[in-house]
Amino acid sequence: MEVRAGFELSYAALDDHVAVAFRRLGLLGPLDFAAWSVSVLTDGDGERLVEHLVNANLLQEAGVDATGEPRYRLHDLPAVYAAELVAKDDPTETRTRSAATPKPCSASPTRPNTTPASTSTCSRCAPSTSTNPPSPTTSPA
Repeated sequence: MEVRAGFELSYAALDDHVAVAFRRLGLLGPLDFAAWSVSVLTDGDGERLVEHLVNANLLQEAGVDATGEPRYRLHDLPAVYAAELVAKDDPTETRTRSAATPKPCSASPTRPNTTPASTSTCSRCAPSTSTNPPSPTTSPA
């Protein structure tokens, strides 16, 4: 309970834009991310928001990716707290982000759909409406 109280105090001290960023980061779960991701989630200045969250000890640096971009992540407990907050305070946002998350392609588990509005399959996996059998593919010799 003391840990939760500490998170509540830290969260209450955030200005509105930073609080929105923290809540919406709860949508990412345990993933690490670049500051530009925060810009996408909030339509705000990701660098500034990340800086505020790091200074509030709600976000930690996770290293640098292959392109030299700094990466950040919520520690496990703040991530759980942020997910609870976004579910409670932004229920529409939670449903929208969840529905827009690409589903894995059944032909290739690592290839997400190319269209967020797609419900379960990509164009390669969608049932064919043609009555003709598919033509064999040939590889260049």
